[in-house]
Amino acid sequence: MMNITVQKERMVLSEIGQIILVLSYVLMVPIFSTNEQVKYRAFYAHWATLILSLSILVLAFVIQDLSIDYVVQHSHGQLPFYYRVAAVYAGHSGSLLLFMAAMSTWVFYAVICHRSLIDLKRYAFVIGGLLTVLLLSSNPFTHSTTVMPSQGLNPLLQDIGMMIHPPMLYLGYVASIVPFLYVLSCDKSIDNEALLKRILSASLVILTMAIVLGSWWAYRILGWGGYWGWDPVENASLLPWIMQLGLYHAVIAKQKRWIYILSLMGFMATIFSTMMVRGGMLASVHSFAESPPVFYGLGAYWLLIMGMVLYHMYRHIPLRSQEAFAIRLNCLLAVGITLFLSATLLLPWMLSLFNLPPLVLSEVFFTKVMLPMVFVVFYGLVSYLSVSRTAMGLGVVLMLVAYMLSDHLLLAIAIGAGALVLYTYYRSKHWNLSHMAFVLMVLLMLINGHLTSYEDIVIKMGDSLTLMGDTVVMESVESTKSPTYLEKKATLNIAGTYYYPAIRYFPLNDMAIAISDTRISWFKESYVVMSAEVEDGWSMRIYHQYGVRWIWGCAMLMALGFIKRRKV
Repeated sequence: MMNITVQKERMVLSEIGQIILVLSYVLMVPIFSTNEQVKYRAFYAHWATLILSLSILVLAFVIQDLSIDYVVQHSHGQLPFYYRVAAVYAGHSGSLLLFMAAMSTWVFYAVICHRSLIDLKRYAFVIGGLLTVLLLSSNPFTHSTTVMPSQGLNPLLQDIGMMIHPPMLYLGYVASIVPFLYVLSCDKSIDNEALLKRILSASLVILTMAIVLGSWWAYRILGWGGYWGWDPVENASLLPWIMQLGLYHAVIAKQKRWIYILSLMGFMATIFSTMMVRGGMLASVHSFAESPPVFYGLGAYWLLIMGMVLYHMYRHIPLRSQEAFAIRLNCLLAVGITLFLSATLLLPWMLSLFNLPPLVLSEVFFTKVMLPMVFVVFYGLVSYLSVSRTAMGLGVVLMLVAYMLSDHLLLAIAIGAGALVLYTYYRSKHWNLSHMAFVLMVLLMLINGHLTSYEDIVIKMGDSLTLMGDTVVMESVESTKSPTYLEKKATLNIAGTYYYPAIRYFPLNDMAIAISDTRISWFKESYVVMSAEVEDGWSMRIYHQYGVRWIWGCAMLMALGFIKRRKV
C-alpha cells in the first residue's frame, strides 16, 4: 500500500511536467501579438517554462520517478546521483529538451542585450517546430506502464566525460540560432555585427572545448588508441563548428553576403547533425538508439528549415561586395567541407535503404580528402601576411629535413608550410593565438599519424615476451567487484614500467568494456588495451602514440584565442 501511495505521489511530477511543457507551446501564441509588451512577456514566460520543464525532468531522474517512461528506460536505482543526472540527456527526449532549452537561452540572451535584434515571430516558428516534434514523437513525460527499471545508463557513458561533454556540445551547437534569426529578421540590412561576434566567440570557445573533451573521453574509454577516429558522430559534431568558424571570420571582415549565407547554412547544418545523431541513423559506438519517429520528425523539420533558407537566399541575399581573397577562401572552404562531411553521413544511410553494400569510409579516405584542404588553409593564412625571404628559406629547409627524416612528401610539405606560417606570424604585427595554435595542432596531427603504431599480443599470467626490444611480463590478473560492475585488472610490466589495463563487466547491461592504461612522457604515450580472455591467455593491444596531449593543448589554446582577438 505504501509503494502504491508513493507511486501516485510521484505521478504528480509527471503531470506537472506535461502541463508545463504544453504551456511553453501555448505561450508561443502571444508572441505573435502586435503589442510589444505582451510579445516580450510571453517570450520570457516561454523561456522560463522550458527551463522549468527541463528542471522537473532532472528532478524525476534524481528521485528515480518510475511513473515516467523516459526515466524507466534510461535510469536505474544503482546508478550514482551524478550519473542519474547525466542520464537525462542519454536518450532522445531529454537531449531534445536540453537542446531546445539551450537554444531558447541563447535567444533570451540576445534579446536582453538588444531587444530589436531578433523578430520573435520567427523564433516562435523555429522553436515551435521542434516542440511539435518533441511532443508528438518523443514526449519526455509520458506515463510508464511498468515500474521495473531498465538496464540504465550505457556503461560507456558512465564516465566524467558524460557530465561535461554533451551539455557543452549542445550549448555550442544551438548558438547558431541567433545569427540565423538575425539575418532572417534584418534581411539585407546587416549592421549589428558586434553582438554576433560576441555570441560566436562564446559559442566557438564552448564548442571547441566540448569537442576536445569528447576526444579525451573516447581516447580513454573506447580503446581506439587514438584521439579521433572519423566516427560518423564525431564528424557530425564538426559541421556546426566549421560553419560557425567561417561565420566568425565573415563577421570580423564585415562581409555581409557571407554573413547571410553562413548564418542560414549554419543553423541548417546544426539541425542536420541533430537529425542524424538524435534519430539514431548513424552506425556508431556512441550513437543514439534508432528511433524512426524522431528521425522522420526531425527530417521533416529540417526540410522545412531548408525551404526557408533557400527562399530567403533567393529573395534577400545581399549583393556581392569587395572581399579579401583569404576571407572568401575561408568561407568557401567552410561550405565545401561541411557539404563533404554531410555527404559522408548521408551516403551510408541512403545505401542501406536500398539494401546496397555498405559504404565503409576509412581514416585513410578522410585523410586523403582533407589533407589538400590543409594546404589551402595554410595558403589562406599566409596570404594575410607579408612573407619574407627568410621565412621562405626556413620553410624550404624544414621541408627538406622533414622529407629526409620521414620519406613522406605530403608530411614534409605540411611541416614546411606550417613552419612558414608560424614564423611569419611570430615576426609580423598580426600575432594571432588561434591561428598559430591551429597550425601547430594540424602539424602535430600529421606527425602523430605518421609515427603512431601498435602491436597485438596474447599473453598468459607469468609469461614473458620480447616486443620491439622490450620485455613484457604479465605478473597478475586481479578480480574486484563494485555495486555496478565486475572488474578484472591485469598487471603488465613493460621494460620496467607497470600498466594496469582492465575489463569491466556490467551484469545489469550484460556488457563488457575495456579500461585502457596510459603512460606519458614529454611527447610519447604508451597505451595498453586489454581486449578479451582467450584460450592462450589474454589478448592485448599496445599502442604507441605521439603528441596527443600537445594536440589537445593546441586545441584549447585555439579556443582561448576566440575570447580576445586582435584585429587582423
